[in-house]
Amino acid sequence: MKKSPKGNYPFIEYNGKPYSDTNLIMRFLAKEFQSADLDAHLSKEQKSQSVAFSWMFEEVLMWCLICLGMHDFEKFSKELDNPRHGLLFKLFLNVYIKRLIYRSNTTKLYYQGFGRFTHDEVMSILYECFEAAAVQLGEKEYLFGEKFALADVPLFTILFYAYAFPSLGYTKLINERYPALAAYAMRNRRRLFPQFELENST
Repeated sequence: MKKSPKGNYPFIEYNGKPYSDTNLIMRFLAKEFQSADLDAHLSKEQKSQSVAFSWMFEEVLMWCLICLGMHDFEKFSKELDNPRHGLLFKLFLNVYIKRLIYRSNTTKLYYQGFGRFTHDEVMSILYECFEAAAVQLGEKEYLFGEKFALADVPLFTILFYAYAFPSLGYTKLINERYPALAAYAMRNRRRLFPQFELENST
């Protein structure tokens, strides 16, 4: 996957200028094209909350999951295995790719800050983020009511990621402690990506 000039992804180019980071891309598109503003239906107060939740999901919750994945890298790396892979690719995957993923992510985590936290400290932050999301969601269809908002983008993305690696225990954690988030993830998976199945067992 091609990276932006800043070395990150996702990114887009518009009129020859690159824009990277999901939140920044979405806000640029909302400003440039009014029809792309997912928060247009929100009140001023709700828009402020949407901004706060969006950044919490992307810059705190996502880093928690990445950090925990590196803490238990043996389980995380097994999720990358596929019985359909050929012998040479499996060798390349285990000798090079997995090491590269681990080294790259642990370096990023150290400088980002989460890599200096203990496992228990990261888990406590994870619980706080999931609890905040669950309380905000409540029994609503989406975080701010009946319509999809900008903050729903990173939340669904993160939940999709969490369910994609069931051996790490995120599936059981979300299903047991945050059933509203589990229902939200399954509901939106069916609407947005019906071709994909998410692990919903405990």
